[in-house]
This record gives sequence, structure tokens and C-alpha cells, in this order.
Amino acid sequence: MLYAPELLMKEFKSGVADFKNSVKDRMNAQSSAAGHFIEAHFDPEWKGSFVHVDIAGPSYVGDRGTGYGAALIIKLAELLLEEHQTKKARGS
Repeated sequence: MLYAPELLMKEFKSGVADFKNSVKDRMNAQSSAAGHFIEAHFDPEWKGSFVHVDIAGPSYVGDRGTGYGAALIIKLAELLLEEHQTKKARGS
């Protein structure tokens, strides 16, 4: 996925706010741009990592929710917990 804040942050320019929560060009890497929008709100001193999971599009079929993404988020949480417990057991 594209990581190019120098190209995508201009998508959020607003005449009345710090950021506009949408992109000007809907064909311009929406998922990447959304990740940059989130990243722009982090403390500049923060050195951690993050992941942006864009599930808005496939989460609906017509007017019905699909549940898409719920299993993904649960599995991710399980893996992170397992990793944390392994590191804790090792003392690292």
C-alpha cells in the first residue's frame, strides 16, 4: 500500500478546519490517505507503529451490514495478546 504523506496530505486541505475528513479525489489512494489522516493526529514524539484497516467499503451490501472485518480484528487482537504473553514469559 502506498505510503506517501508528501503526496496525500494535501487531500485534506480545508478552508475552515485543520483537516477535512475526506479526500478531494476519490481515486487517489483512499485507504492510504485515511491512514495518513489518522497518523497526522499522533503526538510527534510518539515512535510506535499503527495499522489502519479500511473496512468501510466492504462492510455493507446494500443496506445490510456484512460483518466484514470483525473476524479480522478479533484474530489480530488474539495474535497481539499471544505475542505480548510470549514476550512477558521470556522476560523481554
